[in-house]
Amino acid sequence: MDGLKIEGCYFVDNDASDLIRTLASSPTSFTLSDCSFNSTSTTQGFLAYYNAAASSFVASNCTFSKLVSVDGIKQADFNQCTFRNGFIFNGGGGGGVTGDVTFTGCIFSNFAGSAVTCGTANANFGPVNFYNCDFRGTGNLVNGITVAYHSAALWIVKGCKFKGLTNAGINVSSGDMWACYRDWE
Repeated sequence: MDGLKIEGCYFVDNDASDLIRTLASSPTSFTLSDCSFNSTSTTQGFLAYYNAAASSFVASNCTFSKLVSVDGIKQADFNQCTFRNGFIFNGGGGGGVTGDVTFTGCIFSNFAGSAVTCGTANANFGPVNFYNCDFRGTGNLVNGITVAYHSAALWIVKGCKFKGLTNAGINVSSGDMWACYRDWE
């Protein structure tokens, strides 16, 4: 089995992205721990797409200062991570369907936008789980979670806190969350 582990690294002053994981030849086991992604000029601090079905991704105790953008990510766990500029699930593309993604004890901090966005209608992202996450708005964060029409399937949002948002904790636009487990506070 191949793999890649990145631990205790600090990324800063990179032009395009702090970390990009692409193509089918990416490692099947990918682990990030105690890393900080802080480049201010990047559009995306972390970009991941095209995970093989048998691959896994784990990020623990990492800080992402710019947008995290994923396309086709599978079997991914984000544990005790901080997202300062949001997280977006992009549609299918080369990576296929996104699913089996879990956020546990993560913090989504204040910026102008939605903390988590399912940006593509009819994409059927899921399952995706949020356990004991904190969505911290202080006047700029619009929504905790924004879901496009028919883009979320089998989601669980449990034990999370949504505070100080300018619109809604969870914003489901123009449709429903297919077979969603509505289990949040």
